[in-house]
Amino acid sequence: MAKMTQHAAGWDAGARKVTAADAKNQFGRVLDDAVAGETVVITRYGESMAVVISAERYRAMSQPPGEELDLLTKDFDAMLRRMQSARARRGMRAAFEATPEEMGRAAVAGARRRRAGRSG
Repeated sequence: MAKMTQHAAGWDAGARKVTAADAKNQFGRVLDDAVAGETVVITRYGESMAVVISAERYRAMSQPPGEELDLLTKDFDAMLRRMQSARARRGMRAAFEATPEEMGRAAVAGARRRRAGRSG
């Protein structure tokens, strides 16, 4: 039986590699490995030509982005709109123009506000 090797670098790092000839002769083993969750890369003349994965993994990879991604996108868009308000721009301008002493006073005042909010 031909030896399957591990590849150490690139997009197929960690995938089992097998030549096209060995894949043909050992298709049952290649299929069993894919069904067991392994990624099997089939090579021809040392170049990666195809990838064998389980049907379950293929279905998972083929699914359209779910509601979770849509929700994160909406949250990000809302946060970005808030960050681009006139008040936020003034705040950022003031922060970038502040002296180290002004930044220190603002940090202490913010910490006091947070501490007062937690104890109340």
